[in-house]
Amino acid sequence: MKRVVTLILMCVIFTLTMNAQDRLQVLKLFGRYRALPDVVEVHVTGKEAKSVKLDVYRSLSMPATIDEAKKVQQVVVKDGVKAKEKEVEYRGGQLYYGFYVLSPIVKYDAKRNRYLFFLNQSLAKKNPVDRLIVIYMEGKADVDYIKGLIRK
Repeated sequence: MKRVVTLILMCVIFTLTMNAQDRLQVLKLFGRYRALPDVVEVHVTGKEAKSVKLDVYRSLSMPATIDEAKKVQQVVVKDGVKAKEKEVEYRGGQLYYGFYVLSPIVKYDAKRNRYLFFLNQSLAKKNPVDRLIVIYMEGKADVDYIKGLIRK
């Protein structure tokens, strides 16, 4: 009996450890800046998200102050290292654009694709705007569909 209990506990600990390792740093950004002026945060789940083939859609749009831009960029790049695919562009040593296809996760016996998008609009060549945008998405949607959503 002790062996069975030990085995079950080991399985539970292993599962929790694996889920903790998969936790993205960028998710800590959401909620962190919400109370600041000129910050827009959106969190969509349920029917609205399903209508665009997603289970989760989170976005953050905020002023691109130098200090915050560096912090957000570091978090995005850290998660981007684990990406299966990525498209990035740097300008002046700073991340201007990043689109990351992250490893899918399995929730409730269904595979969810995960995507991370970053844009520092203050680095745009035409009409720069002092804004950072971070978008995180989970769902069944494929890469081409997500890229189409972002272009809109």
